[in-house]
This record gives sequence, C-alpha cells and structure tokens, in this order.
Amino acid sequence: MWEHLPIRWLLSRPGARGSGWCTAVAAAAVIGVLAGAPGARAASAPVYAEAAHSGSYYGSTSTTSPGGGVFEDMALNTTAGQLVCASAWVRTDYPATGASGAFDIWLRGGGASDQGQAVYSGLGNLGNWSQVHACAEATSAHTGLRVQFYPARGSPVVDMDDVDVHASLAANGGFEHGSSPWGIYPGTHSNFSIYTGSAAAPAHSGTHFAATNTSSAGGGIYEDMSLDTSPGQLICGSAWVRTEGSATGASGSFALWLTGGAHSDGASVRYAGLGNGTDWTQEQTCVQATIAHTGLRVQFYPAIGSPTVEIDDVDVHESLAANGGFENGSGPWGTYPNTHSTYDAVLAHLVTGPEPPVVTTPVPTPIPRPKARHTLKVRLSLSWTWRYAITRLDTAKIIGGLPGRTRATLRCAGRGCPRRRTVSATGARHVKRLLRSLHGRRYRAGDVLRITLTAPGYGAERAELVFRYGRLPRVRLL
Repeated sequence: MWEHLPIRWLLSRPGARGSGWCTAVAAAAVIGVLAGAPGARAASAPVYAEAAHSGSYYGSTSTTSPGGGVFEDMALNTTAGQLVCASAWVRTDYPATGASGAFDIWLRGGGASDQGQAVYSGLGNLGNWSQVHACAEATSAHTGLRVQFYPARGSPVVDMDDVDVHASLAANGGFEHGSSPWGIYPGTHSNFSIYTGSAAAPAHSGTHFAATNTSSAGGGIYEDMSLDTSPGQLICGSAWVRTEGSATGASGSFALWLTGGAHSDGASVRYAGLGNGTDWTQEQTCVQATIAHTGLRVQFYPAIGSPTVEIDDVDVHESLAANGGFENGSGPWGTYPNTHSTYDAVLAHLVTGPEPPVVTTPVPTPIPRPKARHTLKVRLSLSWTWRYAITRLDTAKIIGGLPGRTRATLRCAGRGCPRRRTVSATGARHVKRLLRSLHGRRYRAGDVLRITLTAPGYGAERAELVFRYGRLPRVRLL
C-alpha cells in the first residue's frame, strides 16, 4: 500500500523528490512524497487511478493542531483597492470521504493583514475534485501574499492540486466591447455573435455574452495574445458556458494553447449536457509549459451538430503560486511551523477498493402517494443517473392526470443548485412542461430538493429528495 515517509528518509533516498513546502508547526510534522510498495492485493479487487487533478502529482495534508496545515509565502506588492484571487482543487484522500477545512489568502507586510477565505466540507475522493475560490482586497499597501490550507482537526486527509493565484490575461473576456479580438477559426464553417442578456437568459456578468456553433471539424472561436512562458510555468483558464435559447445539451471543448516555440503545449476540458437560461456552468483547464513559448491561444471548439453554445467571463491567468501543479516536487510549500501536520507531493497512482459509485443507466424513484383523504395523490416518477457526488435527473413525469389548477413548486437548497433555486408553474400543462425543463439538471451530494403540489379543494402533497454520494436520492413525504 502507500505510506507517509519521514523527511530524513526521503533526503537519503535516491530519486525521491525534494521537500520545500512547509507544515504548519513541526514537532511531529511529516513532509515528503508517497512511495509505492508492492502490497497484498485481493485478486478480485478493482484497481482505480488516484489521479492528480492535472499532471502527475498533487499535495496532501492533515493536522491535529489548531491553525495547522500547509502554506506558501511569496513577495507581492499590492496597493489599496487591489483585488487578488486564488483557487485550488481539493478532495479527500482515498478511501475516506468527507474532508473539511478552509482555504485562505492573506495580503501581508504593511498594515493589518487582509484576508479572504473559502470553507470546504463533505469532499469526495478519487476523481471527485472540488474547486475552492477566495479573494482578498487590499485596504492598505502590502508587500507579501500567503496562500494557506487549514484542514479541520480530525478531518480525513485532504488532497490539493492546481493552486492558482491570478489576474486575467484574456482581452474582452466578458464580451462587453464587441467581438474583437475574438474571431472565427480560419477556414471553418462557424458562426459567432455577441448578444445582450435578457431576464430569461442573462449574461453571467455584465450585459453581453458570445455565442458560437460550427459544422466543421476544429471550428469555433479563438483569441491569440503575446505571452512569454518558460518551462514549468502554469497557465490556467476558465469560462462560463450554457446552451442557447430553449435547447439543452450543448457540447464541445475549451482549450488553452502555448504557441511560438518548437512545439505547442495544449490542454483542454470537454463540456456536455449544458443547461440554458440562468443555468451557466464553469469549465476550467490548465496548461504547463514544457519549453519556452511566446504566445497564448484561447479556443472554443463546439461539437459539430451541437446546439449553439453561449460563453461569458473568459478568465486566463498566470499562476503566482510556484509549483502550483506539484509537478516539480514539494517545494516551496511547507507545513506550518509548530503544528502536527502532514504534507506530501503525491505521484498519481492506482488504488484498490470497492466498486466506484457510478450508475449510467437511469434508475427511477417514484414519489410515494399519500394515504390521507382529499390529498392530490399524484404519481410522479423521476429517473436518475449518478457519478460520485454528481446526480443527473434524466426524466421527470406525471403518471396519470392532474386537476386543472394544480400548482407545482420546486425549491432547491445546496451548493449544487441552479441560480434560480425556486421554480413554479400552475395548470396541468404548465406543470408537465416545468418537469420536462428539468431533464438533464445536475445536483451535488448534500443538495435537498423539495417538491410541493397543491390544487383548490385538495390537501397539499409535499416530498423531499436528498441527494447522496454515489447512491439513489432518498425520498420521503413531508
């Protein structure tokens, strides 16, 4: 299996990656890498890849001390009113789940420190990475920046990767100033327009967004810019996407290319099953330079035949965090002094365990019918598929009839809920249309969906669905 190795062992071991990250308080702190050793393995046990979020390595930390964890300090001059943002991808170290803690950014060296924080909890494992994001605005001049992870005492070990501190490089990434410098990829049959948001389909921020589709391989839109990068440098990008109009299911990919060198370095992320209206989805990817480059290209490749994809808030930035992908060993990160913390730069590896919680064939969950007299007794059937913490509603339908003035109200609570958390419709036809509009909607473990059905002369019917990690939602009448 895998074990945490003391630093003195690592430093004397040929081929071990060097330490450089700090624990937060050293007495029993451990720093190093995870080393693989052939262990006993059941012949029938499945093998999984405990992969990094990107690249081959990731960080890992835990603590038994208040304020413990891992941090990195860097020099950064900021002035009053300047905003600095940071993000990271986190999960629970396999086979546990439920890691919790906080991710902080500190502006230091001057007046009182300015802080931003994102709290995380209930993290999944294996491929179920979650992003945390925090910003701090300077209220006075500062000369330094600290990025810090505070795992909760007693929490399972938290893995982290792609720590990114950034400012956007993309010009007109919000499409508020027309289409330039974005353009259609040459030689392709692609469409590209800028639209003004509406009440039903607002921009993600501001008032405008872009839309593109294509009938050509490699078609879509792109933007080129000058950017000098050196080996090991990490460039990250994000964008918010959705399907145009009343359609759903737009698909394609979002890519970053480092250009102007002996070869290009590229990275992309695929998107599919996008919602519409207010249901924006963020897509993110990072590319690390393997050689020197002089240019950067940001590109969207809508799938051929896909519904039109709409795009907003394209943010591309250089990471200020050294070794934010943990590709070059553990330094300069380190455990925080005088805490009992652990930290490792971990090579992605295979692990054994029970079958992963993934179901790709829709599984129905009929809502129980109430037994009391004069209630609606509606037969509502919902079908789901799920993968780890994400559950997708495949179909939602009423079996049988409804009173003509039936009203349906759906309220969602949780971090995976859409922006519009409460939706309703009145009249049998409109209620069925509302349910159809939910097809393809995705929820996260921990979300709670409450469905209320009322009609004049009938008692209300209320049901609650609780979304669970790798399992069918739990349903109960209220």
